[in-house]
Amino acid sequence: MKKIIVLTGVLVTLCLSTLNAQTKAQNASFSRKFSDASHVRWEKITSDISLVRFAQSDENSIAYFGKSGDLLASGKQIELSQSPESVQKRLAALATSLEKKEGTLRVIHVYQIAQQSATKYYANMGNENVLIAVMVASRGKANVIKRSELDPTGIEGPVLASFK
Repeated sequence: MKKIIVLTGVLVTLCLSTLNAQTKAQNASFSRKFSDASHVRWEKITSDISLVRFAQSDENSIAYFGKSGDLLASGKQIELSQSPESVQKRLAALATSLEKKEGTLRVIHVYQIAQQSATKYYANMGNENVLIAVMVASRGKANVIKRSELDPTGIEGPVLASFK
């Protein structure tokens, strides 16, 4: 029995030290790249990807980090009117095309995300019944990432960006 307790303690310690190393790598990378950030909140997206939400220069910002601390993408929340006209038109067309099925949708949030050499726009659209996460490329091509039925008791919104 004593051996089992000692072995369990060693395994837990090893697991926690691995988890802390991952968090340390992400935190170190985040601190280097966004040294003036405030109101920092981390969320685990997958076992390999974490999202950090933060304020920077009075803007709502986000960044995605890989397990080893590499920055995958980053961006900021913008007004719909600040996105390219092609993005605005595509979101309006998508809302119109989904209106029969989903009801009237409005754009709730738009994020401008720099990922590798491309800028993409992620938007949450919704109403009292549904929330839809959409990715729109600068030239207007759109993909629905996730659709979530809203629960009257509350729901967490869809993940803005999906990395595979």
